[in-house]
Amino acid sequence: MVKTHSIWSPLIASAGVLTATMAVSNVAFADAFPPGTYEARDLAVTFDGKGHYTLTQGSALKVSGTYTVTGDEIAVTDQEGPWLCPKGQRTGSYHWEATLNGLVFTKMADECEGRSVPMTTGPWKHKGAA
Repeated sequence: MVKTHSIWSPLIASAGVLTATMAVSNVAFADAFPPGTYEARDLAVTFDGKGHYTLTQGSALKVSGTYTVTGDEIAVTDQEGPWLCPKGQRTGSYHWEATLNGLVFTKMADECEGRSVPMTTGPWKHKGAA
């Protein structure tokens, strides 16, 4: 068997390494919940990266509370605000997915429609760091 070398071989090999690196980077990004501020319609939600969130409509705080992330699941617990879910319904869980522009939430378990409707209204477009 005769081996031939092309002037393109190093370039092709480099492109393969770059593609593999980009794939690994995208997988790593998808695994880490990205804190920040996200907007959908007239709502904005901010996840501070320390387990606290706020949901605003314009400049008015509607609800705030805590959140925990486990893999691709996020549990949101209301603590205060006019949109506070009733006792017994203060925590809801969602599957989260990072998109090119932000986040999408899919309800897993949440009895509070006042929270689940806004959460799943997305896509939530990323507007900045927390």
